[in-house]
Amino acid sequence: IEITRIIAADKFESGFETTVNAPKFLQAFNACSGDVQIIVKDKMTIKSGKRRFTLPIISAESYPAYPEMDDAQKIECDGFIETVKQSAWAAGKNDVRYVMNGVYISKDADGTNGHKMAVTPIGLDCDIILPIETINKIPDIDGDIYISDSVMAIKSKDVEFKTKLIDGRYPDYKRAIPSCDKTASVDLDEFKSAVKAAQITANSQFKTIVMSFGSECSISATSSDKREDSSIGFECDCSYTIEFAVNSSYLL
Repeated sequence: IEITRIIAADKFESGFETTVNAPKFLQAFNACSGDVQIIVKDKMTIKSGKRRFTLPIISAESYPAYPEMDDAQKIECDGFIETVKQSAWAAGKNDVRYVMNGVYISKDADGTNGHKMAVTPIGLDCDIILPIETINKIPDIDGDIYISDSVMAIKSKDVEFKTKLIDGRYPDYKRAIPSCDKTASVDLDEFKSAVKAAQITANSQFKTIVMSFGSECSISATSSDKREDSSIGFECDCSYTIEFAVNSSYLL
């Protein structure tokens, strides 16, 4: 990941570029108040009033160069970051199948770890895998989005965010989406409350609950030692009968 920010400086006397320890640089600035001077010679000096800090520097030529984006194409997508994050929660974190540790972006934004999956329509004509670590660090900026074979960039007036993409073939997630013509309508708040109530007696490891739909709808859960159980009813508009078990944490 690479982030470039442009900031304004007053009384800029001469140009320079250098590399400095970021945490120490930040701590020195946080310890200052009022106007701050930066002077760079053999070292970096940060001065503010009666306070002065001197930090070692490294040649900017030693700083690693990021891949160029000569083949980048601009993509148009309103709410790109928000849409991707809607699917990111289901992606893998440290999966040995490295392509699963990201969100696949094409016509949909898809995240899955093989146990749960979130698919959000995004309507793009591309084929990339955005690392989950990247998604968690994208700054809140409104800018243009560019994609090359190996890098994605978001560019605004003052901030440029770049990330390398995951290189690999993402599984055919559409095969895991069941076709189903049965539906049930519930009040969201009541339904979520019922799921949370059933979790009280659910298996502590898997949080399994049993959902029953029909003339009377309920959620039940039994503890692993069979000593505790619960049955939580809820209102539902449903025209068929079906019962299944599900991980309640994933469902919430």
